[in-house]
Amino acid sequence: MHCKGKDTKMKKYVIGLLAVMMIFTACARPADVKEANKEGAVKQPQQSSAEVTTEDSYFGQYQMSPDGFSNQVKDNAIDRDYKEEWDKFQKSPEFNTQSWVELENKYIGLWDKELNNTYNKLLRKLNEEEKKKLIQAQKGWLEFHTNESEFVAEAWEELGLGTQGRVQLVMAAKDRIRERTLQLMEYYYMLGGEVEFLYQGTK
Repeated sequence: MHCKGKDTKMKKYVIGLLAVMMIFTACARPADVKEANKEGAVKQPQQSSAEVTTEDSYFGQYQMSPDGFSNQVKDNAIDRDYKEEWDKFQKSPEFNTQSWVELENKYIGLWDKELNNTYNKLLRKLNEEEKKKLIQAQKGWLEFHTNESEFVAEAWEELGLGTQGRVQLVMAAKDRIRERTLQLMEYYYMLGGEVEFLYQGTK
């Protein structure tokens, strides 16, 4: 009897949870989603992707104290300059898909340089066994990153990316490289290294 009571409570809990989820789903705006996926001209987004990068994106996961790693990298020059360029670009009459792709590719290049620099600095901090593990992990990440990009490019139409697909593809690649760079930077910081970026900004 005790078990049955527990089962009944669990069922009520699950049913209640599903009901809440259905309410939130019903409050979504499907018309907006459908409109966003239509083939056609590139629309200027209502929310800057730079705002997402600087406010809601990955900034580390091990050193979360007020004076830890996350706090030290939140105001890095790459994110800061990207936000500034993006804000100007989305208000520009020259706003188009090709220019947007070029902007994202510029910052892919900057993050990629930081990634390689941090990876090499981190290797110098490790013993031989740790080096082997990091090299193996980095090869695995690179394989994932490459395969992910190739998959999205090849399944473009099936995924419904539409005319903005090129932009979404490079933005996703940039975000993966950025996150991996910050992961490696955090490991380096945890081993006694200082948080340093090659890129010091345009100012």
